Amino acid sequence: DGTSSDYGRVLDIKRVPPQDKPLYQFERYASETFGYSIAISSNQDADYVLWLKFSEVWFNAPHQKVFDVAINGVYVVNDLDIFAKVGRGVAHDEIVPFQVKQNKLIVNGKSQPFKNEIRVEFVKVNEATSSSFFC
Repeated sequence: DGTSSDYGRVLDIKRVPPQDKPLYQFERYASETFGYSIAISSNQDADYVLWLKFSEVWFNAPHQKVFDVAINGVYVVNDLDIFAKVGRGVAHDEIVPFQVKQNKLIVNGKSQPFKNEIRVEFVKVNEATSSSFFC
């Protein structure tokens, strides 16, 4: 979902090796909650890690973009404000472990039916903030 942007290419992203900078310079944005659907085979039980890569490339102050991250409706990151954490143009990663066991998705200690897909959503926290937000 969302719209792609390469606005971050104007920045020299800090705290990341040069070959990884494009991972933080390109983004997707939307004015509301948006996300990604990721297919995962449930043929066998397995442990997974969702590795989210962020960098604030648009806003120049904290509290302009604050959002939660949810996997299949389970909140795994709350009130993320990238600028407040690391500033503008700085790499920031969030790492979220989860499991698939016996056709169940287990994340943050919560278990739910699993149907070969996770939905990662970026949930806008405050409608009074910016008109668009980016991930």
